[in-house]
Formats: sequence, structure tokens, C-alpha cells
Amino acid sequence: MPAMPAPRCPIVDEAALRRWKDEGPRHLLGVMGFAGAWSRSGHQGDALRAFKLNARRALEQALLAARDAWGPRLAVVSGATDAGVLQLAYALCAAHGIPAAGVAPRRVLRYRTAEMALLLLHGQRFGDESALFVDLCDDFLVLGGGPQSEREARMAVAAGKPVTLIRGFGGAADALAAEGLAGARVVVGR
Repeated sequence: MPAMPAPRCPIVDEAALRRWKDEGPRHLLGVMGFAGAWSRSGHQGDALRAFKLNARRALEQALLAARDAWGPRLAVVSGATDAGVLQLAYALCAAHGIPAAGVAPRRVLRYRTAEMALLLLHGQRFGDESALFVDLCDDFLVLGGGPQSEREARMAVAAGKPVTLIRGFGGAADALAAEGLAGARVVVGR
């Protein structure tokens, strides 16, 4: 595997991320979703481009609604990778001036990371950081996602934190919406 470039932000410990949150004080919106190639959606060509554009629009609408609600206190936290839904979230944050951070395991350093203010590494493997991610964030958006997104959404609801499922892009968000996850809000993304 070729070496990935080092993250373009400071790597911090949990105390530093909590200080960053408290300094604002910031309202941390956790974004969950697929962190891999969009080709896994099953779409190709023009259909894939339209799928990605619709996902971007749905996520942008949700982020802008959160910014309207929280103003300059809003910050986004996600899994740090520069791929899939996470890439969209970080790019939208940059485009709209929303601060962003990452919470991920050390394994994330094997991948290209997105641009963000800071990165907290917790654990070794994907999923090791889930409990800390849910604890740090105040509410959550889920678009697509796999088993880890589903576990984190369930953990967030169990902790009494608001979860918004953006339906229409498959994965955990659609499965949890179809199930009627108690305590979750469902919005249609397309």
C-alpha cells in the first residue's frame, strides 16, 4: 500500500478536542455515512454522478439547516477520511465556513484524510472510536452508512441525542428509517 500524506491538521488528544468544543462553545454535529468509494452504491456513469450530486445537495441542506439553528457555534465532526459521505461533509464545511474536526482510529492514517481543524486519534481499528465520537457530539446526521454508522446511530439514540436520518441513499440511514428507529427524525434526501 502506498504511503498516504500526513494529515493536514494537528493531531490532538481527547482533552484538546474537548477544550476546542468548550472554547466556542461549539455545538458538535456528528456526520455518519459511507467512507468509501461511491461505486459501492451500485450506480455507474451518469446515474452515479446524479446520485453523488443528490447526496451532496441533501447533506448541504441538512448542514445549512443546522447552521441556521446553531449559527457560528456549529462545528462538524466525522471520521476524517477524504472519501464518500465524509468527503462531502468536509468539503461542504470548507465551502460554507463551518469548522470541522475528525475522530478516528489510528488506522485512518493509512488513508487520505480530509481538511479539518484537528484530528483526534482513538483506538486502532475502525469502530474503536465510536463511543467517544457519540459522547463528544451533540447531535447527528446519517446519510447512507454501513454497520458502524448503524451502531453509532443506535448508541446516540440510546444516549438521548438527536439523530437525523437522511433517507434515499441506501445503507444504514434507510434501514433505520424503515425500521422506525425510536427517537430518530427522518428526512427525505431525494
